[in-house]
Amino acid sequence: MMMYDFSHDETQKLLGEDRVEARLFGECPQSSDLFGFTFHVSSRKADRRLVTADILRDLESFSQQMDQRRVDVVDAGSKPVELFIGHDGRDDILPNSPFMSRTTPACRVHRDLNGYFRCMSLSSLPLLFVDHLFPDLYRDLVDGRAELCGLGTDDRLDVADAVIAGATRTWDAETFALAPNLTVISRVGVGYDNVNVPDAAASGVIVCNAPLAPMVSTAEHTMALLFAVTKVLPHQIDRAKSGLKGEPIGLALELDGSVLGLVGFGRIASRVAVAAQTLGMRVVAADPFVTESPVADVELVALEALLSQADVISLHAPAMPETVRMIDAAALARMKPGAYLINCARGVLVDHEALLAAIDSGHLGGAGLDVTDPEPLPAGHPLLDRINVVVTPHIASATVAGRRRLYEHSIENALAVLEGRPASIVPWPSA
Repeated sequence: MMMYDFSHDETQKLLGEDRVEARLFGECPQSSDLFGFTFHVSSRKADRRLVTADILRDLESFSQQMDQRRVDVVDAGSKPVELFIGHDGRDDILPNSPFMSRTTPACRVHRDLNGYFRCMSLSSLPLLFVDHLFPDLYRDLVDGRAELCGLGTDDRLDVADAVIAGATRTWDAETFALAPNLTVISRVGVGYDNVNVPDAAASGVIVCNAPLAPMVSTAEHTMALLFAVTKVLPHQIDRAKSGLKGEPIGLALELDGSVLGLVGFGRIASRVAVAAQTLGMRVVAADPFVTESPVADVELVALEALLSQADVISLHAPAMPETVRMIDAAALARMKPGAYLINCARGVLVDHEALLAAIDSGHLGGAGLDVTDPEPLPAGHPLLDRINVVVTPHIASATVAGRRRLYEHSIENALAVLEGRPASIVPWPSA
């Protein structure tokens, strides 16, 4: 139930009873502006009418009308946000119909799968489809700039200008076919492995990501996991909870003088390198796409050399066919006895059965995982029960500032593409 006029006593009463939602868009129309057509609201098919609040005095009691389900929307604004026009099998309700004469040139009329013509956004704002629940905390990022739809459903995907994509839904040829009006899909994050870039290119859809947004937060979480596992914190916390003293022998790794190996050497890894150097660690990195170290005193080495040298290995590689299960039984066997593995990149980089075997055999000292495969790990998974393994639920970027940056950058990327401004665009594959 929506109402755009607040001036009538009965309106105020219904608002107070939370029976209608108040929305005000400015100037009131004249009573001659009565929209006399049936319409479709949500999934309900009914013969109700959109009327203006100015002429309520000429109708029966509004509450009686509403209780009889004869009136659904009262509009006292000149630009209703969305109208659903009923279609009874006729093809004569078209954009140039007299029934549509009050709409603006920006109105897009579309026939939905149920045969109903829909007059979509009457504003000139772009329509952003969000494929997951959108936190209200970030609504200010779109206010006055765009309209949101979807929010975990497929509502209005067929007329959306852009998609703000999370990490779960797959976007490929099948889903792009549901969005013929789509210009850009913008990931809320760095990785875009759930977006089929060739399919996007074939559909003429630009793909964006937000590589800078999670950089600080993810680097910090990498260091947090590094400390947690090398200082044996789960074990020591359990002893404290049990009322036990610390053991007389040392268990933790002293980081000063130890070697940190970075697999992948992009923005996040570079920040981790600087933090580790501050602790006195020697840092080596392996990345086939980096020929010159972006951080002073970080030695670039081959992956095999890194595996054998490092006391702690931190993964920062993207999910690609050549990196899936790159840390398998053979790679783990090449690691130093007692070494630690940290993964805040992608869960598919690690063979988790092989990792569990390496931990249970005592070959590895422990592991810190923010990402897993599957994700999340099912309750009771053995890795969740190991005292020398710390697992967090893919929240490395989830600082207050980091999460806001992710939405800010992804929304800005989408709007920039729609407005012809520079954005962080993933290259289309070459033909």
